[in-house]
Amino acid sequence: MKHKILILLLLIFFKFGLGQNLVPNPSFENVKECPTGVRLENIHNWFETCYPYSWVFLFSKCNVNSPYSYYAIPKNVFGFQYPNTGENYIYIATYDNDVTRFYPEVKLKKSLYKKILY
Repeated sequence: MKHKILILLLLIFFKFGLGQNLVPNPSFENVKECPTGVRLENIHNWFETCYPYSWVFLFSKCNVNSPYSYYAIPKNVFGFQYPNTGENYIYIATYDNDVTRFYPEVKLKKSLYKKILY
């Protein structure tokens, strides 16, 4: 009987106790076509506030044998890096000499509220 109660409690914990992901397309996998570098316009849900003057680069495994191989994975113009998950990742320039900030943005799936632990 104790085992059944423990299993039931664990199932309830895993159903409601896991974190939620409020970011759509968090690993940049949902793309319109093989990315060609600097623009985020090919990534569903993501956009840039400094477009067209952006330093947000999209790197993808599909660029390995293409004219855009300098945006390939794992070896590219900035070095060597595998994505944490999937086949894409982005590079963000957070500082430049002219003090311009470039960053990607996404609309969250749900609104955030005060005094709620996420």
